[in-house]
Amino acid sequence: MTNKGAIILIEDDPSVLSAIGRILAREGYDVAGFSDPLKALAALGQSSSAFDLIIIDINLPGIDGFDTSRRLKEIRSLQDVPIIFISAIHTDSDQMLQGLELGAVDYIIKPFDPDIFLKKVENFVRLKQSTERIESLSRRYRLLFEEYSDPTFILDRTGKIIEANTAARKNLDVDTDGPIPDFLDLIHPNDKDDAQRLIGDLTSSAAPAIPHLIRMRDPDGNYRFMEVNGGSFVRETMSTPVHITARDVTERITLTAGLALLYNTSRRLSTALTINEIFPILTESIREAVTADRIGIITIDPEQGAVIRATTRKGTDGFTLPQPIDLSHYPEYKKAVDEKRYLHIEDAGSTPLLFAEERQTGQADTRTLLLIPILMGTRAFGLISLARLGGKRPFLSSEIDVLRSVADLAALSMENARLFGETRKNEEFKSHLINVFTHEVGTPLGTIMGHAQIVMETSRGDAKIQRHLAAVFSESERLKLIMENFLDITRLRSGKIKPRRDEINPHILAQKVFSDFDDQLTEKKIGHRLVLAADNLKIEGDLSLLEGALANLLKNALKYTPAGGSVTVTVSGVGEPVDLPGDGGRPKRRLVDPLVSIAVADTGIGVAHRERERIFEEFYRGKNVPSGEKGAGLGLAIVKETIEAHGGGIRLIAPEEGGSIFEIVLPVRKQMT
Repeated sequence: MTNKGAIILIEDDPSVLSAIGRILAREGYDVAGFSDPLKALAALGQSSSAFDLIIIDINLPGIDGFDTSRRLKEIRSLQDVPIIFISAIHTDSDQMLQGLELGAVDYIIKPFDPDIFLKKVENFVRLKQSTERIESLSRRYRLLFEEYSDPTFILDRTGKIIEANTAARKNLDVDTDGPIPDFLDLIHPNDKDDAQRLIGDLTSSAAPAIPHLIRMRDPDGNYRFMEVNGGSFVRETMSTPVHITARDVTERITLTAGLALLYNTSRRLSTALTINEIFPILTESIREAVTADRIGIITIDPEQGAVIRATTRKGTDGFTLPQPIDLSHYPEYKKAVDEKRYLHIEDAGSTPLLFAEERQTGQADTRTLLLIPILMGTRAFGLISLARLGGKRPFLSSEIDVLRSVADLAALSMENARLFGETRKNEEFKSHLINVFTHEVGTPLGTIMGHAQIVMETSRGDAKIQRHLAAVFSESERLKLIMENFLDITRLRSGKIKPRRDEINPHILAQKVFSDFDDQLTEKKIGHRLVLAADNLKIEGDLSLLEGALANLLKNALKYTPAGGSVTVTVSGVGEPVDLPGDGGRPKRRLVDPLVSIAVADTGIGVAHRERERIFEEFYRGKNVPSGEKGAGLGLAIVKETIEAHGGGIRLIAPEEGGSIFEIVLPVRKQMT
């Protein structure tokens, strides 16, 4: 198996260290595992190995994971290696923030999903390796500038070239055998005035001129960016010559522009959630990166095969997009995909795929072709095809490296779009299944309940029959409630339930729901109180839906708080932004003040650390829920969907003294002006 990268793993639990190490090794990573952070620091301080990622547990013996990370960053070879913190104990937001402030790229709570964990590891390792490749390119460019001689000219006052060195004849359009042209003949038309001013400055002063950035023509007819400077010789006559030195900075400028391009492309692609959203961004980025007469993007799918998705000549080449193609008819394209490497063909001849118009008119028989596969690991998502027509004009190595990085970003974005599409299909299927289930079960369930009710009324003298029928009726009611909960979640997510936008006083909302539970809390001997700390604040929403959400939280507090415990409902204003954790692959959210908080705190069984990220998932029930407590695990999922439909959020706060606090946060109603 190909080594995908080297990873440092520091974890004091031998079983966890072994398990994570095996998972990473199975995926092709070289893992250096340590259970003692001090031994790890000593060994890594003497190591000459290169690493791509560091994974550190927070709760370590001797020194914690945070201090360990600080000391690792003092080792020069590890200063730029990304760090992922993992922990099963240190899970509050302050500790996560501390880890991120130390430069960590992620903070993962144990236990975690192995597939998600491996995907994060792969992304950060690839990012590190891509960064190293770009840094290596930068060093190579600087070295090229130092090792190669610069083109140098001797000019007279009129700008006529008197002499040109070997580098000038080799690298610029100066014919070795023919007449030497005027210097200005080599300059791009838009830069001639700047070049004329430079010559004038040099002939009128003995002081060196400030460097000018001027485009000069090379032997292939392309214009290259040259940093032009010079000076004058001792002026004995009015025809005193001047010397001009031109340093080729095209690759440096291309790289600088390429780095900015990669950043902008990455930022834009991160918002693309479907395949079709990716291609316009990708095509535009490629056009910014290089000059090419033709650009084509082909996707490769195991089911659909190869498909042309985008081209700069859409609609003019005899087909409409998307257009399926057979790669076996295009050997260069197939070779790039099969060998999973880019191909740079400086004389491609007549390639038929994107050039029907040129083939018909007989134009541009010679072309340069660049093919870059879009790869993630061993999988080819597609191919980027670029061509220059009308002469041999090869692509620069810096351009190719930038385009390869663009292809890497495209592969990552395509994989994300694929995963998003699968998730959306799963959600649609689940909603369809729920609708079918509730429709098919609802009618017979209603019949069962109706007949049970009739039999109960006609058999009042038989206690045994009454008891059995009561059980049937009770369980049927519970099944009906589960079905209604199914439908509520589906309708909220699909937007079929649209909350009203009435003005609501949160005090009245809390008082109404709290009073409904007063007798039950008292009967179970649970202390309870209502704290109304917010003044003159209004929220906007559907009163019945919000009452249902708050009642759901109080119902859980009643169910899971033992006698002698307490339940407190607090309504307060929030004067600062509230950060809500991400879930289900969605990113974290921030609600901006002013906000209203409605918190339900209890001293019940609480929620285990390892379960807090999943407590709002459908059908999920905590492992510490008593076996006799019935429920389908839908209540908190409904609360979350209801509150988010109102533009708010819900979060779980776990007090150190035990119990739970479920806090609903809603935006304050905007006053009409």
